[in-house]
Amino acid sequence: MFKHTFFSLVIVFLFGSTLLAQQKAFVYSSAAGLPWSQTSYLTCMDNVFGAGNWDQLTFEAVDPNVLFSGAYDFIYLEGSNLGDIPLSTFTTANQALMEAWVLGGGDLYVNSAGNNDGTLVNLGFGGVVIHTLDFAAGISDDAVAVAGIEGSCALVDGPPGNYNGVTFTGGNFSHGFVTGPITPILESTIDNTQIVLGTLEYGTGTLMASSITPPVWHTYTNPKGFIENLLTNSGACGLPVTPPAIANDDADGDGTPDIADPCSCSDPLNPVGVTGPSGGEVFHEVITITSDPGETWEMLGTSTGVLDATGAAATFPIAVPEVSPGVYVLEIYHEINVGYTGNFSNGTPADDQTISNACTVSCSSVPTLSEWGLIIFGLLMLNLAVVYVLRRREQVQVIPTVS
Repeated sequence: MFKHTFFSLVIVFLFGSTLLAQQKAFVYSSAAGLPWSQTSYLTCMDNVFGAGNWDQLTFEAVDPNVLFSGAYDFIYLEGSNLGDIPLSTFTTANQALMEAWVLGGGDLYVNSAGNNDGTLVNLGFGGVVIHTLDFAAGISDDAVAVAGIEGSCALVDGPPGNYNGVTFTGGNFSHGFVTGPITPILESTIDNTQIVLGTLEYGTGTLMASSITPPVWHTYTNPKGFIENLLTNSGACGLPVTPPAIANDDADGDGTPDIADPCSCSDPLNPVGVTGPSGGEVFHEVITITSDPGETWEMLGTSTGVLDATGAAATFPIAVPEVSPGVYVLEIYHEINVGYTGNFSNGTPADDQTISNACTVSCSSVPTLSEWGLIIFGLLMLNLAVVYVLRRREQVQVIPTVS
C-alpha cells in the first residue's frame, strides 16, 4: 500500500509543480486581429517557449490585474497594423500596473508597427513612447545594430541566431520608432536618432520596446530567428533607468497618484474570510507614488477607512517604503462599500497627495474556482482514481493454493 501511495504523491508533485510554474503571455487585439493575419507571432512563441506553455490573450478580454500578477513572468504585447490604437488604449490605462509588475521582476516586450499614422503608444517608465511613422514623409524603415552592441548583446548575438553585421531590411522592416529613457539596440539606417528597438532595466525587471513588422515582410536571412532572439533574451542589454523625478505618477490625469490594482476579486492578497469594522469584505490595494529619490513619504493620521490585513483599523502614521529610486509603494486594505481616503506627505506641503477609492462589487456573491483551482482539483481527483484502481487490483488477485 505504501508504494501505491508514494506513486500517487509523485504524480501530484510532478504535475502540480509544472502547473504552478509562471506562465508566458502573448496579448493582441481581438478587434484588430493578428497583425496582417500573420501567425508567425504564434509560431515564434511556440518555438521559444513550447506549444502549450504560453497563453494567447486579448486586450479586450484579459483582466489586467491577473495579467500583471505573479502568474506571469514574461508578457508580449503586440499592437502592429491596426492593433496600434487598441494597444495604445490598453497601455495608457494600465501604466501603473505595468510599471509595478516590471519593477517586481517581470519581463515585458511591447511591439507596435502601426498603420495608423501618428499613433502614440505611451508605456510609462519615465516617458517611453512608441511612435507610428508618417509614411508620407518617406522616412526609412530599415535598421542596423547600434555601434558597439554587436558582440555584447544577446538580442543580436543570440542564441538562438547570430545577426552581427546584418542590415535589417524589408518592405517594411519597421513602421515607427521609440523614444524615452531606453537603451538603443537597433537604429534607423537613415536617421540614427530613431530607435527601432530598445531595452531598459526597471527595478528587478526589464522592458523591451520596438516597432518591428512580422517576419513575412523582412528580406534578410532567417527573420523568424531574429524575433526568436528577442523572445529568448527579452530585456537583455538594457541599462538601469531611474524612474522620472516628478511629483506624481498620474497617467489617468485625475490629479492623484495612480492605484496599481483597485478592487480586483482576482487579487490573491485579498484576505479570505476577513471582515472590516462594519462586517463587510476586505480588499487589498496597492498605492504607488513616483517622486524624487531619497524622500520620506508617510500616510497621515487624517486618512480614513484604512485597515490592516486582519480587518482592524490601521495605526498612523504609516511609512511608505521606497522600493526603487523615486518609487514609493504602500499596501493597504479597506472595506467594501466603505472605502478609504489616504493623505500622504513627504514633509513638503506643496507635494502633499490625497487619494481615495471604494469597492462596491462583492467577490463572494458567486463562489467559483479559479482556472488553476479547477486544474489542481482535477489532478487530485485523478490521483484518487489511480489509488482506487490499484487497490481494486489487489482485491481481485487470486492467490494460488498448494494442493
